[in-house]
Amino acid sequence: MKKNCVVCGGVFNAKGPAKTCSKKCSKENERTVEAQCHRRYYVKNREKILDRTKEYYEKNREEILAKAREFREKNRDRIREQAREFHEKNRDRRREQERERYKKNRAQIAARRKANDVKNMAQIKERKKKWREKNREKLLESKKRLNRTNEDAKILFGEQS
Repeated sequence: MKKNCVVCGGVFNAKGPAKTCSKKCSKENERTVEAQCHRRYYVKNREKILDRTKEYYEKNREEILAKAREFREKNRDRIREQAREFHEKNRDRRREQERERYKKNRAQIAARRKANDVKNMAQIKERKKKWREKNREKLLESKKRLNRTNEDAKILFGEQS
């Protein structure tokens, strides 16, 4: 009988109530089922578990803290070495992340500025256009005056064309 595997979805020849095509898929299916059961249990009994944990911690607080202190004292050098290695390993990555963040922020700022510049330039052009339309007659008069003065200067200085 042909069935679909519940894990990978592949088609396989099923013998009996088989749901998976291989041992690998079977193990994966067991893990997922177990994890689902585990999650269900913890969701249903969350309050009970939290209460038990609090009670245990309250009863054995001094003992727990003493063990933690003792562990830190015994393994102080190892803990420091691990922390040093961790920071050395991640220092370059952290710097790279900071650089990337800086570049990203600068790019965003540049994009905003460009958008604002385009917007501002459009507004400036629009204002100039309105001003020109409003003052068109005055501009024409000033151009005529300028032309007259240029012609007068040519006549005066003998540069006729």
